[in-house]
Parts: sequence; C-alpha cells; structure tokens
Amino acid sequence: MTTRMEPSGVKYEFVEAVERLDYYAPRGYHPVTIGDELCAGRYVIAHKLGFGRSATTWLAEDRRAKSELPGKVIVQNLLDSFKLSGPNGIHRCLVTDAARINIHEAKDAAYH
Repeated sequence: MTTRMEPSGVKYEFVEAVERLDYYAPRGYHPVTIGDELCAGRYVIAHKLGFGRSATTWLAEDRRAKSELPGKVIVQNLLDSFKLSGPNGIHRCLVTDAARINIHEAKDAAYH
C-alpha cells in the first residue's frame, strides 16, 4: 500500500548532530514529523530514534496489531513493510518491534 503525503510547509534549520538538510531532496530522506500517520493511519510517529546516510529510524505506535508471541522479547521480527510516496520519491518502510538498545550500543557490542 502506498500512502501519498502532501509536501510539508515546515522550514528546516540546521541543528548540530542532526542529519544534513541536503539529504531531504529527490531520492533522499522523506520528511517525517512526530504525529504523522503512515500506512492509512495504522502507524503514528512518536519519536525519532536515529539516522544514517541512507535511512532514518522512527518509533511509531501500531494502532492495530498486538502480539503475544512466545520469544517476542528476544527475536527481532519484520512485522510489516510498505512503500511511502512523497516529494523525494518512493521510500520502503520496514516495521519491526522496538529494539532494546540504540544503534551506538549495538555497534560497540559488535566491535567486541
């Protein structure tokens, strides 16, 4: 399912330690703000978790699915995927359970 979002009227300003604004361009990042609803309102953006050169990670509430699968707390599952169409192109969105550590902790653990 592709969700069509209208261009945002938000004007971004440079903030230290935040992704580069020139990445918000055609074939670059899709502009997302807290409170945005994705995939026909199923996912509501709650918080930005991190970013890299080719992706931004957001925490979102899933308004529909609740899971009580055994082992859920230790296995990272792909719960959903969808395409999002916006002013900078079409973006593949992957939905997983929230991780228990941040990306910097994961990188440090992998190094050791």
